[in-house]
Amino acid sequence: MATATPVTEGPIRPNYIGGQWVESRSGQKVERRNPANSGKLLGYTPVSNREEMREAITAAVRACPVWRDTRRPSPARSCCRRRACDMVSHVTLLPATGQ
Repeated sequence: MATATPVTEGPIRPNYIGGQWVESRSGQKVERRNPANSGKLLGYTPVSNREEMREAITAAVRACPVWRDTRRPSPARSCCRRRACDMVSHVTLLPATGQ
């Protein structure tokens, strides 16, 4: 399991919440490594706290009706979902710390 470390260096991908890129307030990060070459560091992902997770879930719930009712063809929606899954597939769920 990945261990969170204080943010010190390297590219950090912020959270995407409610249509905005938002820096995490936790000050913690985990490494993102190339799955085909674990020796290659790609950057860092923030470790979000409980409040940030709630904000993201609330924003997703608000966006769901708009997304669900979109007139975009199914393949286009599928492509977007696949891209979203690819973006978060490297995330390791860490035990809740109460933060």
